[in-house]
Formats: sequence, structure tokens, C-alpha cells
Amino acid sequence: MDNHVKEDELRGPISLYDARRKNQMFKFVAATAFTLFFSRLTSRTLSSLKYKPKLFDFNAPPSTQSYNGEAGKALFLSSGITTGIFSMAITGFAWVFDVSTLPEFNATMRNLFGNRTLIEDPNEQLPMDDDTAQVVQEFTNIFKK
Repeated sequence: MDNHVKEDELRGPISLYDARRKNQMFKFVAATAFTLFFSRLTSRTLSSLKYKPKLFDFNAPPSTQSYNGEAGKALFLSSGITTGIFSMAITGFAWVFDVSTLPEFNATMRNLFGNRTLIEDPNEQLPMDDDTAQVVQEFTNIFKK
């Protein structure tokens, strides 16, 4: 009896896995490009605000430019960099640990922190006590109306 799996039978699941990993990689690369774009934009903005004295100029002259709108620019740039860094962290974690859904993330974090209980079906409902079942039934009756 031949227990080997034929290559054609594996081609479907393997190609789905490869597509999933490639999708995770592209999300991480896009988040990295977003972060690099905002980092470069911030660097340019800060370098344009610096005062560069000429040979016989004072080191700290009075300001010749108006700083109106600088708070808005700073908020925009810092929000962009923060969003980029957090999206890089999330997509990088998803890529490294092969996580695509919240139940997978939950199981991965449980395994990472030492709780080795495996969740068979994340949609499976846990048994409820009588009080909880009564509250759920009341909410169900309210929303059916």
C-alpha cells in the first residue's frame, strides 16, 4: 500500500500557502515604504527649518519666517510616522508568525506566552451558566423585535 501523497494533490494547498505568504510580505513592504516616505518627508521639513548662518552672520538671528501652520505639519508628519511604524510592526508580526486572522493571532499569542492549549474551533461557543444564558436570551428577544 502506497502512503505517499502525490505531488498534484499538494499543489493546491501549497500554492494557497505561498500566495498567503506573498500577500503578507507585500503588506509589510507597503508599510515599510509608507514609513520611509514619511521619514524622508519629515527629514526634509526639519532640514528646511534649520538656520544656516553665512560667514559674518549671527549664530542665532531673529526669526525671519512665520511659524503659522507648523503645528499642523508636525501633527501630520508625526501621525504618518507613527502609523507607519505600527503598521510595520503588525504586518511584520503577521508575516513572521504566519498570522492572517484574529483567531490565528489569539492562538499564536497563547502559544508564545506559554499557554499551550490548542483551540480546535475558534467559533465554538463555550458553555454558559444559567444567568448568562438568560441574559443572552433576553438580548436575542429584544433584537428580534
